[in-house]
Amino acid sequence: MNNNDLARALGIDATEQAILDSGSAHPFTCRCHLCLRWWVLMGPQDVAGKEYGPFTEEEVLAEKSKKENKP
Repeated sequence: MNNNDLARALGIDATEQAILDSGSAHPFTCRCHLCLRWWVLMGPQDVAGKEYGPFTEEEVLAEKSKKENKP
């Protein structure tokens, strides 16, 4: 199974797949908008759900809210 097949099986659209693929190549400490979107899609790195790499939980939740509230 290749990345495209896996993405389809998981219900990940092409835009989200591009973000995940590109963001995965950035350094862990990168704070670009693409990496913020990556953390929104991937979710927290810890069990408590509060760690998002170089971003605060508030930054990630605000970005997630923007995407969810677009018409």
